[in-house]
Amino acid sequence: MLTIELLGTLDNEDNRGIPEWRLILQELDRTGQSNPRPIQRQDFANSHATTIRRIGGADYHYHILNQIYVPNVTPMRQFTTIWTEIETESVTFMLYSSLDSLMQEINLTYKFGIPEFKIDVNHDPASCTRQARACVRCALDGVNDSLTTYLNSELSSTWFDALRKLRNRISHKQLLATNTNLAPTAYIEMPTDPEAIPYTEVPRAGVELNGYCVTTRSNVARVISQTYQIIMPKIRDI
Repeated sequence: MLTIELLGTLDNEDNRGIPEWRLILQELDRTGQSNPRPIQRQDFANSHATTIRRIGGADYHYHILNQIYVPNVTPMRQFTTIWTEIETESVTFMLYSSLDSLMQEINLTYKFGIPEFKIDVNHDPASCTRQARACVRCALDGVNDSLTTYLNSELSSTWFDALRKLRNRISHKQLLATNTNLAPTAYIEMPTDPEAIPYTEVPRAGVELNGYCVTTRSNVARVISQTYQIIMPKIRDI
């Protein structure tokens, strides 16, 4: 029997470590005081709340993960690897979803008019051109401003590629992590490239899962924070 303490709060009072989130909300409220919010403003508020909720969801699942498994500390139990896989998958889904939600905030801020069910943070210009696919980041390329430059740089980095690949894999297949520690304590890793191995292959060691969650959460929060700093002056026009 393993007793787990759940995260005590999921409210947004601490902004999940992203202070710009509250500043955007305050600006939205301040500029909307004189008139009832139009539908687009309300849509933005909903997406804004969703972005921080997804970060909170990632924190919730990491709080569980960190009780189940700390590398080289936690005793290896029968189901430690499976429990760790499940919580890592949940953190991954939440973090990727927070970036999708952020793309919808950008869509509404720039008034691109892309249907929300077509929003995806991933960006493949060649594929978008072939499929004539509506894409927030393609539309942002057309604007070619400081947000374009920032996102194209940040989201072409190896950490986002790893997040994208892992999210794609666990949408269809299990994570395939393995304990690589010979000691009584656990050290659980997944392949460096989740897409590079067949489903049935024993995974090669590469990325430690607890550290992956912490690092990826920090990277995602940085993208959200910087994006909010850039779009802040545009909020009054929503």
